Amino acid sequence: MRIIHAALLTILLLTGCGSGADQNGTGNAFTLPGLRPTPLQLHRVVDGVPEAQGIDIPASAVQVYTYEVPAAAISVQAETIAVDYGKSAVLFNRRTGAFLRRFTVADGYPDQRESIFPTTPISRHPRLTGPGLIKRSDLSQWESEDPRQWRPPDGTHAPAVWMEYGGRVWEGMQPRNFVDDLTKGQSMESLDGKEGSLTGVLNLAESQSFLRSHSADGSVETRYTVKEGLAGNIITALAAAEGTLWAASADIYDAESGRWSTGGLSRFDSNTGRWARVESIEGRPVRHITLLQAVGDDLWVGFREGSGVTGDWVMPFRGFVFGHYRPKVTAVTLARLCGGVWTVFSRPPLDAQPGLESPEAAARSQQASGKDIWPPQERFFSLLKVENGVLVVSAFDASGMRNRQVSLLNIHSSRWRHFDLLEDLSANKLHCLQADKGEVLALTDKGVRRWLGDKEVAWETLEPGGALISPSIGAAAVVGDELWVGHRRSYYGCNLPRGIGRFDERNLTWSYMRPDVLGTAADVHSIATVGDETYVLFRNDTGFVPKYSMTCDPYLDPREGVGRLTAGKWEFPLRLEGVSHEGSQTRSDFEELPEPAIEGLAAAGGKVYLSTRSGVYAGPGKWQKVVAFDDGEFWHHMTPTPDMKKIVVRTYKNVWVINPARGETAAFSVSSQEGDALLEPPVSGFPRHFIPVSLVNESNWAVSGLGDRHYVVETEYAVWIVLRGQLVRLDRKQLVEYLGPFEPEE
Repeated sequence: MRIIHAALLTILLLTGCGSGADQNGTGNAFTLPGLRPTPLQLHRVVDGVPEAQGIDIPASAVQVYTYEVPAAAISVQAETIAVDYGKSAVLFNRRTGAFLRRFTVADGYPDQRESIFPTTPISRHPRLTGPGLIKRSDLSQWESEDPRQWRPPDGTHAPAVWMEYGGRVWEGMQPRNFVDDLTKGQSMESLDGKEGSLTGVLNLAESQSFLRSHSADGSVETRYTVKEGLAGNIITALAAAEGTLWAASADIYDAESGRWSTGGLSRFDSNTGRWARVESIEGRPVRHITLLQAVGDDLWVGFREGSGVTGDWVMPFRGFVFGHYRPKVTAVTLARLCGGVWTVFSRPPLDAQPGLESPEAAARSQQASGKDIWPPQERFFSLLKVENGVLVVSAFDASGMRNRQVSLLNIHSSRWRHFDLLEDLSANKLHCLQADKGEVLALTDKGVRRWLGDKEVAWETLEPGGALISPSIGAAAVVGDELWVGHRRSYYGCNLPRGIGRFDERNLTWSYMRPDVLGTAADVHSIATVGDETYVLFRNDTGFVPKYSMTCDPYLDPREGVGRLTAGKWEFPLRLEGVSHEGSQTRSDFEELPEPAIEGLAAAGGKVYLSTRSGVYAGPGKWQKVVAFDDGEFWHHMTPTPDMKKIVVRTYKNVWVINPARGETAAFSVSSQEGDALLEPPVSGFPRHFIPVSLVNESNWAVSGLGDRHYVVETEYAVWIVLRGQLVRLDRKQLVEYLGPFEPEE
């Protein structure tokens, strides 16, 4: 078995499927991993405390609905493909690509996993930025995890890159928190006397960086710099091939001479203990190396050709932001060293994305404006050996994290074929590639894609069939015989798919209201139902909404406001008489949002309540203000009590309880402790990893085996437990029937 991890952001050549697998792929029968009993248990709650003895919940009473799009890791067997999605995993038939089985929290996944599923490692790499500078690192963590990654006694430096070769550990060392420390102790004006100069930053890093080799315990150390023949001191990559070690160094531009100075490719001579710079390959200057990779005993070097400099700037933004430092690229080149002979493959660079301004047009615009606006251009990032050639991953940003494309190079004909990430792979972001026996698997932000090497066949999708739109659930509520699940962005700055999933409890099927139907792509903040009307509050909780991100879905209008479903008719944005409801305009890239007009939505006692920064309004019908906030009380939180009969409103200064049973406008002030008691009745001795549920009126129960980050929504048909990336449904009828004969031991 061979395993590839998306977190490593590397591309590996796979040569076999490992022990226990059918290496020849002859189609022999295989057996799915055995079904374990569900690790979920029910515990009776007596006097507010769950009993230690539990009863296993039968698998037939548990359904788990998942979100499985970006894959974390993958392993390939002779007849199966196992994909880890972080919280869950899926097994596919390798021959057909068909779904075989899902593993979820109900199977104990990911804590309990079959051996075929890989474990995603925790990366110990430092965070790099710009042309390969250490932003920050945690050496104490490395030292405790891997003694080979030794640090000097003073702890001032950290390895940006490292590898083992010749019985020694080789590390490209830089100041351990170079960029973070730079932002604290330097101003842009002080960097080489040139305001906003990335060249100045690199010169400073060059003077403090070096390559070192040492024994595994760090007892014997040798340091190398340009004095020992290195092309540069800032080491960005290391590789071993052709019986020796190779190093790539960051290039630095010399503005006075108008030429690039230090940087390039170096080869180690073990006989002399010195390095030698490789000035050119087949007459092409070897500078601006973006790929240095050994495949077998072959060495592949990817570099850019060009003159001048662009991206030589530093911008203050929460520290320093660096330009895409590079020459004005005229060609991208791959060089292969095989058996002591170099072969060169070169072509013009691709644009970052269709429609991007061409270099020629950019040059004309630059001449007219006097500004350096040379467009981002391709650099080779990593490659993968396939039949008759290599698949090359290109990047168009400094980090290599976004704007990737894949090219196929036939090494016999020197012909290139390009795969557009969006059009050919239906993805925005490529994590990594894997190849085996003519099959190529791509891990993307949209799932796993497969290509069988046929020029006429497109990339196909391994479809896991997850029911959730997104891993992040903003709201879940009972609407008649349905459970509504509203989605939101899962983390700062990324527009993951949003909308509302609707589960029909009668026929156990899902349907969806997507942004084009809802009229907005804003986050679903809350859902409330009164009678035959269902209200939904759309509110973006982050400070801005990116119009488009290469890691996210295409832009849709993120308008905020309230929508309503009445008699099957959806209306958005809803105009609320008597309630200020502005802020529905379209946003642009990184434009600060105005304060949302409606900030909270809840239902209790047959009434709907909306909150703004001025107070709380009761409806529907004619909306009336029932709570008026004082100046300075604009922050608030509005929550229904568990019995859905009252509303608790909190501000910095006050706590109110709204009780519709006492009249339409009934609201009274209570102490903070009284408000807490209404929302979370104190339960002595109730462990956090037990989840309280109600199955029958006269009995209280708790579920264990799901962790402690959750919330519960109960319907007539089921108990729903909301976890990150998973929805667990416990069938109420089956559980009540199953619990009949159960009696705890005395």
